[in-house]
Amino acid sequence: MSDITAPDHVLPAAIPLLGAAEAAAALGASLRIRHDGTTIDSELSACLEGVLDALGVRDAVNALDTHQTVALLGFVEGFLTQASDFVAHPDRSAWDHEDPNLLLAQGHTSALVAALLQRFVLPALSDELNARMAQPEAAFLDVGTGVGALAIAMCRLWPSLQVVGIDPSEHALALAREQVAGADADGQVELRQASIEDLEDAEQFDLAWVPTFFISGAVLEQAITRVHAALRPGGWATLGSYARPGIPFIDALADLRTVRQGGALRTPHELIWRGCCQVGVVDLARWRSVDEAFAVGWVGGGPAGLCATRGQTDMRGLATAGPWFVVGSRCLGSGVASPCWAGCS
Repeated sequence: MSDITAPDHVLPAAIPLLGAAEAAAALGASLRIRHDGTTIDSELSACLEGVLDALGVRDAVNALDTHQTVALLGFVEGFLTQASDFVAHPDRSAWDHEDPNLLLAQGHTSALVAALLQRFVLPALSDELNARMAQPEAAFLDVGTGVGALAIAMCRLWPSLQVVGIDPSEHALALAREQVAGADADGQVELRQASIEDLEDAEQFDLAWVPTFFISGAVLEQAITRVHAALRPGGWATLGSYARPGIPFIDALADLRTVRQGGALRTPHELIWRGCCQVGVVDLARWRSVDEAFAVGWVGGGPAGLCATRGQTDMRGLATAGPWFVVGSRCLGSGVASPCWAGCS
C-alpha cells in the first residue's frame, strides 16, 4: 500500500501558486507604499525591495508615474480581491459585486485598456481612426463602464474626446460619478444606467470597448449588433476576451474567470466568427505587430464570397498568446456601410 496521501499530491501543486500570490501581494504593497507615501519598518522595507529585485522589476516600479502606479495597483489588488472572494463565495457566477473596494480595484484594472488601445490596437487598425480620435467631435463608447476608470483614462489620452459610459449597476455608477468629478472630467464623460442590450444610439461613436467577459451568451450577439449600429462609418468596436494560448492551466483559468464574471465562453476565434456571421463580414486576413508581446490578427471587410474560401483557415492561424481584443469596424464600401471584425492578442 502506498504511503503517498492526497495532501502529498495537492500541497506540491499549491505551494508554488501560493508563493506566486504572495509575491503579487508584495508587489501590490510596494505600489501602495509608493503611492500613499507610507513609512514602514526598515527591515520590512528591505525585504519588500528584495522581492522586487528577485522579480526583476524594482527599477521599473520606481519609474512609474502616479497614474501608472494607480492602474497597476488596481490590477494587482483586483485580481487578488477577486481570488479571495472566490474562496469565500465559490457559488458566484455573475458580476454583481457591491463592495466599493473591489469595484474600484477592477476599475483601475480596466484603465490599462486605454494605453493598449492607444499603443497597439488603434495604430494597427486605421490611420484615419487615429486622426479622428484627436478631433473635438470624436466619441468613445465604454460598455460596462463600472467606476468610470477607463472612461477617465481615455479622456487623459485624448483630451478632446467625448465618452459615454453605460453600466446596469447603480452601485458602480455612484462611484463612477465621484471618480469622474474628482478627475474634472464631467464635461467629457456622460454616465448612463443601462445594459448593452438597451443601447439605442445610432452612428454616434468612433470607437467602442465591449468587455465580453462580463456579457452573457444570451445577449452577446444582440450586444454586438447594438454596438455595431452605434458606430459611425469608419468607427471601430473592440471586444475584450481573455487569452487562451493553448496552455491548459492558463486556458482553464481564463474560462473560470469568464464564467465567474458572468461572461460567455467564447474563444477569440469564435467571437470573430460570430461577429462575421452576425453582421456579414466576408474577407479575413492576418497581421502581427512589431512588438513581440502583442501578436495581432485582424479580419477586414472585402469582396463577397471570400469567407468560404479563406475565412476559417485564416482564423485558425490567428495567434492567441496574450490578452485579446476582437475589433470590428463600420467601413464605407460602394457607398454602403459594411462591417469588418478583427482579433488582436
